[in-house]
Amino acid sequence: MQGSPSSSYSSFSAEETIIIASQLAKSLIKGDIVTLHGPLGAGKTTFVKGIISALCNISLHEVSSPTFTYMNIYTGENPVHHFDLYRITNEEQFFQLGLCEYLDQNAICLVEWPEKISSYLKNPSLRITLSYRDANERLIEITREKK
Repeated sequence: MQGSPSSSYSSFSAEETIIIASQLAKSLIKGDIVTLHGPLGAGKTTFVKGIISALCNISLHEVSSPTFTYMNIYTGENPVHHFDLYRITNEEQFFQLGLCEYLDQNAICLVEWPEKISSYLKNPSLRITLSYRDANERLIEITREKK
């Protein structure tokens, strides 16, 4: 995964999605910003759980979606800031909540619904797009935005 600028994977289960995410986690470093795109239910949070579990050496059950709190922080050798911006209405709200301060070089940032704060995400490291192929299959596209 590290060498190619773009890769695509098919996933037929949450478990497969987690495995793909865990493999990707090995290539992430502090300062990386990973944006996750896709419709509701496509598997963004499942993908994030796989990354965080692998990076922070914690159980998948210890990783939760910050839908109502907007952000969770996970500590470890590579700290992770997980943003779920589904309920953010605009960039001003993101700024007023002080969340922009957590998009920094001292952590790996995972951002669900990044289009809500596009001006804060001018240089993401990776773009992950999850989409439905059919009822049982998800397409996961990983694009390296910068080296």
